[in-house]
Parts: sequence; C-alpha cells; structure tokens
Amino acid sequence: MLATSDLRDVLPLQEMVEKATGVKLRFTFGGTMESTEAVLTGNAKADAAWFKGYKLPGDNSTYLSEQFIAQQGTRVNAFINYESWLLSLNASGKLREKLRLIYPHEGVSTADYPFMLLDEARRADYLKVVEYLKSETAQLWLARQTLRRPIKPELTAQLSDLLPKEGMHVELPFSPDRALADGLIAAYLNEFRLPIASTFVLDTSGSMEGGGRRAQLVQAIHYIAGADASLTGRIAKLSNREKRGMQPFSETPYGLTAFTVPAGTAAQRGVELQADSDAKQQVLAEVRNFADGLQMKGGTALYDAVYQALTQMLEERKRNPKYQYSVVAFTDGENNKGRDLARFKQDYAALPEDVRGIPVFMVLFGEANPAALNDLVATTGGKVFDARRTPLYSVFKDIRAYQ
Repeated sequence: MLATSDLRDVLPLQEMVEKATGVKLRFTFGGTMESTEAVLTGNAKADAAWFKGYKLPGDNSTYLSEQFIAQQGTRVNAFINYESWLLSLNASGKLREKLRLIYPHEGVSTADYPFMLLDEARRADYLKVVEYLKSETAQLWLARQTLRRPIKPELTAQLSDLLPKEGMHVELPFSPDRALADGLIAAYLNEFRLPIASTFVLDTSGSMEGGGRRAQLVQAIHYIAGADASLTGRIAKLSNREKRGMQPFSETPYGLTAFTVPAGTAAQRGVELQADSDAKQQVLAEVRNFADGLQMKGGTALYDAVYQALTQMLEERKRNPKYQYSVVAFTDGENNKGRDLARFKQDYAALPEDVRGIPVFMVLFGEANPAALNDLVATTGGKVFDARRTPLYSVFKDIRAYQ
C-alpha cells in the first residue's frame, strides 16, 4: 500500500491487519505530492493508496484554471467550475489527461450574466444589441467560441459535437430573495466551508509611517474585523471557527498574536442571516485593538518573516489538520535584513512537504519590488495583489476569496 509519510506512525497496522484478515499488508511511504503523482501516472507499484488531496480556492475561474494547469497531477486532480470552463480546459491541449465531467444527478443551475441597460438614453441601441445577441448567428458563435450553451434549445442539435448530452439535466430554480441569498452565503462561510487558518505577515518597518501606509493597514484590519456592514464587507469579515495569526516584522519577525473566532451557537445556525454572538464581537474587537497598537520602526526582514510564518503554520496544521491554510504578507519596501530571496528559496525547499502546500500571497504597496514578490509566489504558490492603486481594504476583500 502506498501511503504518505505522515502516516508512518500507523506502521504497526501491517501485522494487525494480517492477523485479523489474513491479508498481507506492506506500506511504502512517500511524500504527498510524489505519491499523488505516482498514482495518477500509473507508476505507484502498489495495490492501494492512503492519502488525500489539496484544496485550492480562488475568486475567479481564470486563476483557478491557471493553477489547475500548473498543479495538475500533484496538488490538484479535480476541478469544480462552470461547464464551459471545464470543456475549455479539455480543448486547450494543456492537460495531461482530459477531465471527465460529472453532472449533479439532482439537476443544474444556469449561471446568468444579465446584459443590463444602465443609461436609459441608449435604450434603442441596447435593444438592437440584445436582439443580435439572441440571434442564431451570435448564439452559435458564442457556443462554439466559449462552449456556453445557447439560450435557444432548438440550436442545441447543431452543437452536438461540442456540448455533452449529459449536461441537459433538470434546471434547478434559484431564489431571487435577497435575504435568503445573504443567509445562505453566511451559512456557507460560517458553518459549512472548510474553516480558514491563516497568518498575516505585517510590515511594521519605519517606512510604513510614510504616505499614510500605517493608516491603510490599520483600516484594512478593521475592515476584516467587522467594521464594514456591506455585503462584500460581511464576506470579507473573519468567519466563525477562523484562526488568524498576526505576525508583525521589521528587522526581525516578532510578537505573533493568535486570534480564534468562536463557532456559532446552535441557535445561530440556519439560512437566516444572524447577528454576531457576543463572543465573536469580543474577538473582533481584540483584532481591531491589535491593529490600533501597531508601531512602525526599523528595517525590513520580509523573507525571514514569511519563512517563520510558514514554520508556525506547520505546527498549527499538526494540531488542526481540517483547516484551509495560507500566509498573506504585506510589505511596502524591499527586503534589507535577514535572508535574501535566494536563501529563502533554499530554506523553503528543505521544509516539509505539508508546509510547501500552503500558498503564500503577497500584497504590494509603497516601493516594494514587484519582480521579487512575483518570484516568491512562483516558488510558494499564491498570488501577488497590487495595493498601490487600489485601497488596501479592497485588496483584503479579494484575498479572502483565495483563503
């Protein structure tokens, strides 16, 4: 049996299984990614395997498709997305093996992208465009170029060479009720999704005092700690069961502070939007107080801080494996203390495989070096977010979709 190395402590099962069942069981241990690759390529040389895969979230189909192509067969081997994106991936020529599409037996929902008129003075032009988009010519072009199904069922027969028949299932209704939608989103974030465990690596070097950068960082942390009651603010807010580490750094990383958001009570569960419990409000207030107390001084040891955050997350992952882990680093300047990028890469390569499966996201503002940050995320996985032209609190909202 092929097993990942973190199962080495179950080795005594070899004799126990053989004694109880008569089946001769022998483990072959290996790293998660290497073992996964062996199974997917048919080179496992084993009769069974014991491991599970990584989960990779993201806020848009383009990013997820790019990551799936880059990590297929190692970190990811399945993809949940729109039918058109899955078909496009199959047609791209970039997959080692084409995806097999699986449709829910209960039915499917159509992802509508309404073409909305915003300027009433252009209604005549709008109606012309709508009429064309609904025409057979446009519908067939859209279907063949983007692999989206036409709105006119009678055109489907002309696309039998492109669109699988399996997709023609029962169309499930989706409620237009806003309150219900808000409640469903909140229930997913706070009850049903894999809970988040993440460390924010916060640049508190002296340069952060300039240009209003400290104020931006404090505002952004307040934002995820419940200061924004809008829909996007609620989505970005720290969710129930979340574990959040705050790791400031200047010339060295220092003063890691950990926050754990409590789970909701039985009375708070369901699809109705619920107010935060007193216990959750207390944690959110503590996060805001932490942000208010940040002091900016000294140099910038970015790579030391990211490396330390990753090693800390390894220990956290051992204690709480059923979480979605990530590291998010914020910096306004170039690294000038501690490890350089080359040394970081060398030390990173020696980290345990479970750590190398944790994505590192970088938030760029000020005079930070974009090339170096892109180089870092190319090594660690993740993405660079540019906050030089976008408010930092808005970037925080985008980051949440990747956690």
